[in-house]
Amino acid sequence: MWWLLWACQKAPEIKERSDPNEIRAALLHHVPIESERHAATTALQQLGFACGAQRSPDFPGASTDEICDLQRADGVWTPVRWQVALQIHEGKVADLQVSPGMVGP
Repeated sequence: MWWLLWACQKAPEIKERSDPNEIRAALLHHVPIESERHAATTALQQLGFACGAQRSPDFPGASTDEICDLQRADGVWTPVRWQVALQIHEGKVADLQVSPGMVGP
């Protein structure tokens, strides 16, 4: 039944000036540590993220196995891009990192 509670949780409101630590905490409700990789990426995709296995320079030194991007057009001058790095260990989420950035020309 825990999955029913998990599925009913409200999606975090991610805006240009959101605090990365608050977004991380909110996302951990949707993607708890120890989640299966597929369930984690599915949950993030349902929140509007596009996910793929890759490494990102935004997370130096992290053994990142999955990066999920969300681009928001609510920035004042340029769109805001949020990245979530999922660190996967033995098929499960070991950590989740969040990084905001501006998308420019």
